[in-house]
Amino acid sequence: MAVLVAGFLAFLLRQSSGAESQTLRAPILISDPEAAVQSDPSLRAPFEESAETSSRTTLPGPNAEVESSYRLELRVVDRQGRPVQRASALVTEPDDSPGRSIAAAGIATIDVSRLGPHVLEVAGPDSDDYPFIEASVRWTPDAEVPVSEIEVVLHRAARIQGSLQCSDGSSAASAGIDIFHVETKEWSNAAAIEDGTFVSQWLPAGEVVVYSRNGSWSSDDLREREVIHLVEGQTYAYRGTLAPAISLEGTVVDGAGRPRPNTPVDIYDALNPQYSESVLSSDDGRFYYDALYPGTYLLDLPKATATSKTLFTVERGSLSRHMGQLIHRGR
Repeated sequence: MAVLVAGFLAFLLRQSSGAESQTLRAPILISDPEAAVQSDPSLRAPFEESAETSSRTTLPGPNAEVESSYRLELRVVDRQGRPVQRASALVTEPDDSPGRSIAAAGIATIDVSRLGPHVLEVAGPDSDDYPFIEASVRWTPDAEVPVSEIEVVLHRAARIQGSLQCSDGSSAASAGIDIFHVETKEWSNAAAIEDGTFVSQWLPAGEVVVYSRNGSWSSDDLREREVIHLVEGQTYAYRGTLAPAISLEGTVVDGAGRPRPNTPVDIYDALNPQYSESVLSSDDGRFYYDALYPGTYLLDLPKATATSKTLFTVERGSLSRHMGQLIHRGR
């Protein structure tokens, strides 16, 4: 075992000198230093103390740390494969790693301090004209490959520029817009100005769900839900009409057809599980929710162990949707 460890240690030391990166430390366990040096005398030299401190030759003890270095060469390109000038890479995990590296000709070089997993955030240069969306990169250095290469593709952002109007002729100036990105599962928002227009934040390309409402929590709340596909490096022109919210009702019964009171009924947007509403059935088993957007939803009875979810759609322009009797099978 000591011979195997010594050979591995010697390999690390030889690779370290050829990487031409800064010297950092990684822990290597040596159970028998004397045996290691006997198997490979070249191991003695790296542990000789300098003439300025002492002329003694020392060997590492158990759990000694030896010097090694690991380098990542990150090639940053756009979707057409062109180098992204002035891109930058920042090691965010572990947090004691070096700071940001700026890419010259699309190449960012990162020297790291340990063999464990590293997380890098790669960003394009600042731009007011369709900036790049940041990318997260996971990299674990390999002791046998002191210099690694990874290519990262950065994509241009997209956005929504839109306007809202209200079906009842009221003002959309107080409208709020929430945007859910289906792929990244992230939310962003926007606010309408006095004329009802808005511009979204920069977003990754892909499918988004836009929820807009006039800011009122009353029963005559106006709402709109729109699914939009964003294209990289483009602005989507959106025009929405806020219409009265849609109500949902039905009755929860047990297997014998008897009403089930105080039973939770959960409602999920089929494209966005993060959007959910929940109501309880009343004493006669009926449930009612009065503020749905148009769209497709899943209805779930969470305490019904043997009842499957129900897929349903509420149409734009309708005022209500009746689900009939929902059978609750379970405790």
